[in-house]
Amino acid sequence: MVNKETATQRKRRLEKEKQKRQEKLTQESEEGKFIRLEKRRKRQNEAPEEKRNAERLRVRESMTKVRANETAEKRSSRLEQDRLRHEENRLNESIEEYISRLEQDRLRHEENRLNESIEDQRFPNLLVN
Repeated sequence: MVNKETATQRKRRLEKEKQKRQEKLTQESEEGKFIRLEKRRKRQNEAPEEKRNAERLRVRESMTKVRANETAEKRSSRLEQDRLRHEENRLNESIEEYISRLEQDRLRHEENRLNESIEDQRFPNLLVN
């Protein structure tokens, strides 16, 4: 006999699981967090290029929706959080990570310049994101 749970039971079960996960993450040590995130990065890097691109597209679309609905206060708060997160990451990065980040930035900007039109190059302040 198949045991079916009601919508309310499912909701409670999922809330409990979420709460347990949050508690586990708050009690996690820095080393444990580093190991968990390193495993995640490794899995992401080993994923096929198509899968990574699909995931990036999904995240980009969801963030576009979020940004379209956010207020000026929420936007400034989000940008400040991003700035602080990037600043902290840069303070903690190794020399190799620093060099790699600069190289990735250089390649990205080089690609952007190749894709620019003549008008974009003449009037860079008129570019709209």
